[in-house]
Amino acid sequence: MSLGATRREWYGECTAGTSDKFYRLVHDPGKDSRVLVAHFGRRGSRGQVHIYRCATVHAAWDKYETLVRQKRRKGYVTREGAAKPRPSSAVGAKTFTLNAQGKQTPNLGGEAVAEQTWRSILSGAAEVRKAIAQAATSARPLAALESVRRRILLLEEQIKAKQGELEALRAEYKDAVERAVLPTISTGA
Repeated sequence: MSLGATRREWYGECTAGTSDKFYRLVHDPGKDSRVLVAHFGRRGSRGQVHIYRCATVHAAWDKYETLVRQKRRKGYVTREGAAKPRPSSAVGAKTFTLNAQGKQTPNLGGEAVAEQTWRSILSGAAEVRKAIAQAATSARPLAALESVRRRILLLEEQIKAKQGELEALRAEYKDAVERAVLPTISTGA
């Protein structure tokens, strides 16, 4: 069996003190082997849904194990066969991306990312244009133009990275639409 090849689900409840909470974590490689879905909240409520998008299958596997360990340390007890709450919708689900250090960063909404992307690209293009104009009047124009070439290469890398981010957002949106009511989580299938 390869790493992350089978669906994993953990469900725990915490009733210590005045707490009455649930936490469900699902890793379903059939959908996307790099995605974890956490559904949690007060028992009897609809709860919240967080979607963790990891860089690799290994990162998703590690994040799953880490989250389960953290919940157990906080007093959550594994409940087998318990009536699990059903999330009402994927709308409003918070999505996080795990960076190389394993820190989670919230993904911005599509419009905010697009606006931020274009601002960054336009700003970089303006800097390159200014550098080209300065190179023409420079005492060492070839050295200045080499610097411009490096800036253009960096701008190209930035644009490619932003395109990748936008593609990831499109994929997340598509996943959310396909899940509509997160059927694999709510039914446990």
